[in-house]
Amino acid sequence: MNVDPVVVAVLAAFQMLDDASEDQVDPRFAVRAQQAIGAYLDELSSEDVAEFRRILSRIAGERAETDPVIARYARMLAAGLASGG
Repeated sequence: MNVDPVVVAVLAAFQMLDDASEDQVDPRFAVRAQQAIGAYLDELSSEDVAEFRRILSRIAGERAETDPVIARYARMLAAGLASGG
């Protein structure tokens, strides 16, 4: 299974919630939505976290030129997973 589109969709959702104005999305809702995504990611085993970080790093590298925003979010999420939060 190619998980890249699913991973990019999660990254795009995070980015859109971050970048939305208060007129577009209630900031409290945006934070709750991001926390919900994070809570599900917290269910990953340590082996799955390592694999997910590799996937994020690969996606960041592949999209650095064509989609720098997604690449930045991939790197941020990989770093957050590495630090445990």
